[in-house]
Amino acid sequence: MIGLLVSMEMHFFNAEGNRNMNNRIHMPWVLCAISLVVSLIVAMPSHAESVLDKIERTGKITVGLREDAAPFGFYDKSSNWVGFSVDVAQRLADELGRKFNKTIQIERKPVNSKTRIPLVANGEIDIEIGTTTITLA
Repeated sequence: MIGLLVSMEMHFFNAEGNRNMNNRIHMPWVLCAISLVVSLIVAMPSHAESVLDKIERTGKITVGLREDAAPFGFYDKSSNWVGFSVDVAQRLADELGRKFNKTIQIERKPVNSKTRIPLVANGEIDIEIGTTTITLA
C-alpha cells in the first residue's frame, strides 16, 4: 500500500516538485478506486464460509489421517483404518453432531508429512489429526 501511495505521489508531481495539473483531475477517481479496493479487502473475510459452517451445512467433516503411523493411524489385519487418530476423528464428529443436532459423516483422506499442512491450507481437508512436531525448518 505504501508503494502504491509513493507511486501515486511521483505520478502527480513533476521532477521540480510542482503538481502536474493534468493529473490533478484524476486524483479523486484514484482515491475512490483505492478506497473501493481497501473496502473489498477488509470485507472479504466476513463473507468466507468457516470450516464449522461448511461442516454444519454439508453434514460431513473431511479428516486427513496417516495410513502407516501405528498406533495413530494404520490399517489392521482386516484392512480397517484404525488407531488413536481415527478414534479422535470419530469423537470429533460425534461432538460436532451433538453441537449441530445432526449426524456428521467422516470422509477420511490419507496424508503424509509433506501433504498434511498444504491440504489443510488449501481447504482439501478440514482438519489433520496425527502426530506433528514443531521444527524450525
